[in-house]
Amino acid sequence: ATSERMLVAYDDRGVRRWSAEFGDIVLAPVVGGTDGSVIAVALDGEVRRLDATNGAAVWSTSLGVDSAVAPAVADGRVIVGGRDGSVTSIAITNGEIQWTISMESAIEMAAAADHLLVLTNDGTLVCLDAPTGDREWVRTTDGANALAVIAETAVVHSSLGLESFSLDGERGWRIQIPVEASIDQIAGTGEAVAMLTETTVTMVDPDGFAALEATLPAGFTASRTLMMPTIDGGLLVSGSGAFLLIG
Repeated sequence: ATSERMLVAYDDRGVRRWSAEFGDIVLAPVVGGTDGSVIAVALDGEVRRLDATNGAAVWSTSLGVDSAVAPAVADGRVIVGGRDGSVTSIAITNGEIQWTISMESAIEMAAAADHLLVLTNDGTLVCLDAPTGDREWVRTTDGANALAVIAETAVVHSSLGLESFSLDGERGWRIQIPVEASIDQIAGTGEAVAMLTETTVTMVDPDGFAALEATLPAGFTASRTLMMPTIDGGLLVSGSGAFLLIG
């Protein structure tokens, strides 16, 4: 996404393939949909499903609310969180709105089977039933600010470190992280959750054990905003004008 309100796609050689214009900038990360599509949410609340091969719009739905949170794709639905605290489910096939609920404003969302995990700006973790939007359970945390889902386990980063929850809401393992470690971000990679500091990337498995720890190269300053999984379970980290592939 660019500051000129464009979404631009490149192939694996860095060649520009297509661009799509939006009415407002796209701040939320673009996520994969189904059948070779991607889902983009603009700041003005437009939700658009695009063909990943050519950028053509499959459908577009306007929610009329600001949104800067990455949408979640769950059980045939695109779920979008608005800055006003709304959470809206949209049918991925045709863009029709299915349900909308109100809650604390979401800072991160993640899907797992027919569940939707929502981390709110006050550090509360909420589990919703994706087909209906009904609340299944609510758990308080010590100021959690990041969320990832791995192997049907929700993991949050809070002032206590990393905490895990089952999809039934049971509290699991906890890993204490020294304050000086300064965790910037966590991201799920399918079978592990990655946590990023200024100097290292650590992969933690669903049981809470460190599966891999990598030291970032000297002079490489990781971006606080871009750490994303690859389709083969690796991790792509942006920083210092380059990308670092781990795993």
